[in-house]
Amino acid sequence: MALIDSTRIFTTQVQDIDSILDYCETYFTAKDYKVSKEHLVNGGFISITNSGIFKSISGMSTGLNITLTQMKGAISVSMKVGIFGK
Repeated sequence: MALIDSTRIFTTQVQDIDSILDYCETYFTAKDYKVSKEHLVNGGFISITNSGIFKSISGMSTGLNITLTQMKGAISVSMKVGIFGK
């Protein structure tokens, strides 16, 4: 169940989406989140989850999914936050 579903376009000359994904993976892994990422032809996808006490009580976990898409002179960022059963 997606609680938040949002897309924004950021004007930038940054062309290296892989370095953004790598930074996000390092940052959230250091904070004990479970992170998975996938490099795509024109961007990338990263999934961040945190089960914690919420999962142990309800059997559910929270998650953040981010998709980065390279555009001419910009990057499109789509974000979905939700609660998922496991």
